[in-house]
Amino acid sequence: MRNEITTSSHKIFFLDIGIIKDIPFTQDETLNKAKEALEAAKKYTGSKKFPLLVDVRQQKSISREARHFYSSKEVTDNVTALAFLVESTTSKVLANFFLGLNKPPYPTKLFTNEDEAIEWLKGFLK
Repeated sequence: MRNEITTSSHKIFFLDIGIIKDIPFTQDETLNKAKEALEAAKKYTGSKKFPLLVDVRQQKSISREARHFYSSKEVTDNVTALAFLVESTTSKVLANFFLGLNKPPYPTKLFTNEDEAIEWLKGFLK
């Protein structure tokens, strides 16, 4: 199996160490796009839980429905931890907005350095 899946709005990578990396390439996240991304990630992992690195540096918005989905049982049954890769003020605000309003039940942290994010996520490999 190749280590990359492209959906209509995300590139999903399976890193050899067992972490899923998600790079949304549209600036707005909707519920349908979020569900499609989770399904693509599950193709790599099946029923096994995984740490998730999401690069939101290019994101401008996320719908209310997508935010709720990312904190839903469907996601929490699959994700052990979430690292957001942020850069601009917009991406930091977007990630903090998600954390503040939705309070995901899995460990979540913001990073500006991808290597540091991956190191942190390694602690959540099952």
